[in-house]
Amino acid sequence: MEFHQLSFCTIKILRADLAEVIIDDGVEVNISQLNEVETFFVDQLSAPFSLVMNKLNHYSFQFDAQVKMGTYEHLNSVAVISYNKTTDTLTQALLEVPRNKKWKLEVFSNREKAIEWAKLQQATSTE
Repeated sequence: MEFHQLSFCTIKILRADLAEVIIDDGVEVNISQLNEVETFFVDQLSAPFSLVMNKLNHYSFQFDAQVKMGTYEHLNSVAVISYNKTTDTLTQALLEVPRNKKWKLEVFSNREKAIEWAKLQQATSTE
């Protein structure tokens, strides 16, 4: 398994079309950081790809970053691993932010189930 450290997160390549993202503790994610990670995904992952967002740490998103989230080119689905109800609520709120692309997102409390769901989404992708 490959690990990559970007300016604000660690990415684990789970397979050619699937990555796990762990954002660093205390980060306020901004648009330039999302552009950085999008470039990484396009360069390193096979399209279409899915992501597993592991919410191990506490962080937030600037509003423009909230709008951009989920609009990456070739993004198929996002599985979010949540460890508490507050994270569940915040993740659901992010789904309500208006954006120009609808995204497929599910929340899980178990990492293995999140990864299996993401793999299933890849198997049924129509891109």
